[in-house]
Amino acid sequence: MKSFKIIALLICFASTAGAQIGPSAKRIADVYFLNKEYYAAAEYYKKMLSISPDSAGFVVPYAFEQKMKETSPRKDDYEYAVYQLATSLRLYKNFRDAEKWYAISNKFTNPKYAQSEFWHGECLRANLKYEEAIKAFENFISRYKANDDCIPKAKLEIASCKYAMNEMKYPRMYKISRLSNNINQAGSNYAPAISDSEFYFTSSRPIGSEGKNQVLDAGKGKPKIVKKETPYINTIYAVGNDSQWQIR
Repeated sequence: MKSFKIIALLICFASTAGAQIGPSAKRIADVYFLNKEYYAAAEYYKKMLSISPDSAGFVVPYAFEQKMKETSPRKDDYEYAVYQLATSLRLYKNFRDAEKWYAISNKFTNPKYAQSEFWHGECLRANLKYEEAIKAFENFISRYKANDDCIPKAKLEIASCKYAMNEMKYPRMYKISRLSNNINQAGSNYAPAISDSEFYFTSSRPIGSEGKNQVLDAGKGKPKIVKKETPYINTIYAVGNDSQWQIR
């Protein structure tokens, strides 16, 4: 009887801990988003959607929408997490993955996500899918009812796409390709330079969870987050002839 009580207690504890994952992830994600830490915010919105940490980046998992319907999640939290994940990725300039998440949020009927199709079009345009982007902006213009500057912006985006399509008719002078080595890892990698036979670049890849505490503002009247779990800090790296990178 005693062992039965212990097992029952452990099950209740596990259920309570599991139930706290969603709200905790949402609060942390929102604070990161408020502080413009968009990569970290995206990671926690991903946790809100119960996407496994070992999944490939922010790619939409196979049959994601169907699985979410089958598990009957809270609709408001689900739509919020999808839209915020898409927005975090877009603001982090990860237009490729943001495009796919906006494609899901486009189906939401809640008016607060009415701009989703505009941002979807922007991601399509950034991904060089100009014809699809024009269709997205045209659909947005026909459906959007708010009286703000989004309609003029959408028309400008259409003109931009048409201009780009015309420019693409001419041959390119340069071809840019991704380096196939360990330089391109998690976080953003940019500002490359070569000096004295060494290749320098800036990266915001995580360098561990240890370090001094940092208080992130969660807004007035809300609890604060005292420490970043995974600090994505901009640091300069160098790669020598031995192809090993090191922090500078």
